[in-house]
Amino acid sequence: HALLLATQALGVNATAVCEAREDRDAARKDLGWALDALVEQCGADEVLVRAAGDGQQRAVRHALSRHADLEAENSDGFTALMMVAIEGHVDCLQVLLKAGVNKENVGKGARTALMLAAGFGHAECLRMLLEAGADKNAAVDGPTALMIAAICGHLDCVRLLLGAGANKDMKDDEGWTALMLATFKGHTDCAQALL
Repeated sequence: HALLLATQALGVNATAVCEAREDRDAARKDLGWALDALVEQCGADEVLVRAAGDGQQRAVRHALSRHADLEAENSDGFTALMMVAIEGHVDCLQVLLKAGVNKENVGKGARTALMLAAGFGHAECLRMLLEAGADKNAAVDGPTALMIAAICGHLDCVRLLLGAGANKDMKDDEGWTALMLATFKGHTDCAQALL
């Protein structure tokens, strides 16, 4: 009854609503067909990594349903999880985490997804990765996620990492702490949070 009243108030009849629903369903079928063709042409792994980087949740799900490798890398050495962390696509991150992606995988540049999210300032992705159990103190060839957030001046990420118990006294390969890096770069707000 409420739908009938709403359609009358908007000047839309029931036939128009049914036609719109049919158009939507047809578009979904067309998208499914297009995704199948894309997987056939490029492979499920490539579709997964590209779709994750573009924030295309449906395509990510489709690639996974076609047995894409969660740890597959693109030509630059980045996995789907790393691309999501770089771009900040939380909806795709949820899908990947639910699928059981390895949160500690290290790609080119020796960075985990947590480090990438911290460096690009994607606090929500960072929070989700921390809640999923990503290692907050991982240091691969130098800096931790906290050091990266501090040197990039991402105060919200610094606070999230500190709140999660990240070790602010850890040092990189050159003996620098997150506080020293934030101070060196002039990020006084981050430096104050690290005191």
